[in-house]
Amino acid sequence: IGKRYFAVFLLALFVVVFANDILAQQSDTETPDYIYRTRAGDTLIGFARRALIEPGRWQDLQRLNGIANPRRLPIGTPLRVPVAWLKQTVVDAEVIDIIGTVAVGGRALRVGDRLAEGDELDTGATGFVSLRTGEGAVIVLQSGSRVVLQRLRRYDGAAAHDTRVELESGRAESDVPTGNAGRFEIVTPVAIGAVRGTEFRVAFDQQDRSARNEVVRGEVAVAGLGGGATAETAIAAGFGARTDSS
Repeated sequence: IGKRYFAVFLLALFVVVFANDILAQQSDTETPDYIYRTRAGDTLIGFARRALIEPGRWQDLQRLNGIANPRRLPIGTPLRVPVAWLKQTVVDAEVIDIIGTVAVGGRALRVGDRLAEGDELDTGATGFVSLRTGEGAVIVLQSGSRVVLQRLRRYDGAAAHDTRVELESGRAESDVPTGNAGRFEIVTPVAIGAVRGTEFRVAFDQQDRSARNEVVRGEVAVAGLGGGATAETAIAAGFGARTDSS
């Protein structure tokens, strides 16, 4: 009986350790990934020293991306890097223009104010506001809009920014510099639009819970945020997409 209980104890201990290991792996792999495009002279070890919190994780990066030679990376190779591994700094956004009254945290905004990650903006019935983000993108929020600045980050060592704006209601127009190396996303409750250097508009209607993405210049990748995962759809200039909760 003693041996049997000891064996059960060892099995239970193994299951706990194995489960904890799986959870640790998931916490790394399930974080959003940043795609870095390699440049002339890049090596995996050099990139890790420059951009990762723990430079020794270059070997994890090698396995994750299936790289044979960490010292030879062809220019333009897409390198998938979990965001949690990257050195990053929280940055801000600047208010560059206002029409009417726009509120943030219960106070009225003024031109020149700096907005922080997590700030919530409300343009009210007649307000318009223009913001400039760290990567130089300009976001114009029309009247009747409510947004949350979910993520305003700079990836130190990777020469990129990561901007994510949640549009809870209303309409936003964005002009992102061409050649933007990071991520720029406008999220609604039913869809997400991600771009690299483009001009596009996003609107969310709270009454019918639908989002519209309209592309003026460049291309926008749109994906649904409903109950099931959906693949991204590339929307070209001159076209748009409507997404609802289904």
